[in-house]
Amino acid sequence: MEEFYEVISNCENILYRGFSTTKSSDSDWLNKCCGCLSELLRQLQIKILEPRNEKQIIHTILLCLMQIVTGIKFMEKVTEIESNKNLVLNESRQFFLDEILKSLQKLKEVARNIEKNANFPENPTLNECIDTVLEILEPICAFEDDNENIAQRNANAMISVAKIKPVLESIVAHSLEFANFCKDKQPISVICKKVLKECDALEAECSLSDSKNPPNDTNRRLKAGLLETAIYQLENLINDELLRLVFETFKDLKAFKIKDLHENCEYSQDLIDSILDRLFQIGQFGIMFADEIKISAQIQLSLTSFEAVELHLCPEILKKYQKDHVNLLDTYWNEQITFFQLCIQRIIDTSAFCLIFEDIIQSCVKKLNENFDQNEISDILAKADVLEDHFRVNLSEDFTHLLNDFKLMVKETHAGLKHLNDNDSKRLIKRLKILKTTVKKIREGLQSQKGHVDTMKDEKPKFCNEIELLPDVEELIIVEEKSIKVNNSVSLRKPRQIIKSIDPNVSNIIYENRNNSTRNTKLSKRRTSFRRVALRNIEKILENITNVSSTFNKTRSASSNIDVSKSNKVRIHIIGDV
Repeated sequence: MEEFYEVISNCENILYRGFSTTKSSDSDWLNKCCGCLSELLRQLQIKILEPRNEKQIIHTILLCLMQIVTGIKFMEKVTEIESNKNLVLNESRQFFLDEILKSLQKLKEVARNIEKNANFPENPTLNECIDTVLEILEPICAFEDDNENIAQRNANAMISVAKIKPVLESIVAHSLEFANFCKDKQPISVICKKVLKECDALEAECSLSDSKNPPNDTNRRLKAGLLETAIYQLENLINDELLRLVFETFKDLKAFKIKDLHENCEYSQDLIDSILDRLFQIGQFGIMFADEIKISAQIQLSLTSFEAVELHLCPEILKKYQKDHVNLLDTYWNEQITFFQLCIQRIIDTSAFCLIFEDIIQSCVKKLNENFDQNEISDILAKADVLEDHFRVNLSEDFTHLLNDFKLMVKETHAGLKHLNDNDSKRLIKRLKILKTTVKKIREGLQSQKGHVDTMKDEKPKFCNEIELLPDVEELIIVEEKSIKVNNSVSLRKPRQIIKSIDPNVSNIIYENRNNSTRNTKLSKRRTSFRRVALRNIEKILENITNVSSTFNKTRSASSNIDVSKSNKVRIHIIGDV
């Protein structure tokens, strides 16, 4: 490992030159840095990946390397602006160099942990907590007419229910935390209370403390079934609210520009914080549902980038920055937002997204009939733009005609709203109903194309086709898609998590359940030629890094046998068809 640490130190020493002025740190240091990074990647493969190719290590390294290459690309833009305008962008240099150096430190940390033979445990996700409870409940709900000793059966049921309570409390805590980001958190609160109530009822039914009233098998199955139903209701409600949150957040992002913050400070700090908090929530759920390692790593990279930019989004601070630095921050933000939205749109099931939009229109029409408000229609049209983005990513050419009808109706509604007269309110409401019907046709077309209404065969989302990353991302990293479930808690700086802390007892229950589970812009050629070659070398090594992880495919496929009868009830609205 000494050679590995020496290569990282060389990279850091070269990067420190970037903190000095333009004259003493010309573009040569970037070239040298890329050459050093190529050697670093070679050492990563030899010293870390080949002897210990764990999926958490692969994900962490991939995330660090993507952050490093992104930082180098933007440092190249910084040096170009400085050279063309004869100035020094100290803030930009500080920002992007810090991001690169932090990634190098993270790689050091990974190497040290390997030297100590430290484990890389996966923090349980919300879905895993729910799956654990449902699997524990499954034998209790089932009718088993066997010769098992009744006393032994009662004891097993009591022990199983004792495991459920701490996991359920964790699920409820995480659900209530998520509810804080929803427009109406009352429904989730009500279902959480119901879950806890049914859990207490089952616990009481399985108790062996009262010898005069021994447990009744039929009552126990009934209580377990009621608890199982309440958990499914909670999960489906969270999935519904998550899709509504995506509509609201992506709608707000279309109107959010860092340049506007610098020029006129139109946004309040509360709105900025709200957008960022919602992005983190959506991102963590996206990582939870992503099976492909590059999708998970890209979402995690975006979350890390959002957290880095967050410190600069205060309007009072932005006022003090040079305009060129603000423009670079805006470019960096917009790039990561684009990648983030693309990944999330790939993960979301189109039929479920359509159904939520239909429900939003229905609620809007009801309000408009009672009290006509133009802002309600404007809000619907903004969300229709989000849905159109989703269609553009996911729909095939078979839906071109219906997609054109959708676009036409959105344009007509925009035109009607722009030239609104006193007697046009009913016409606008009618257009909204037609828009809803068009979306419904698309949803039904998707369902009929698949052959039946509910075709969910897996509890994890499936992508329509290979994700089409933008050219900038393809320059960053070229990776083959692999069906790997990656660690969704790994982060360069550990951004906000849905699950902030896990009780050790809960973790032990979930880990035990895992082991036994059956459910399942262009520069001159002179300045870029060497860097382009170096980046391509990095890409090739990154391909090898991902190829190393292919050994996990068999392990994953062996654990993906899902009980279809159970899974059909779960995650309908986020990953399944309705």
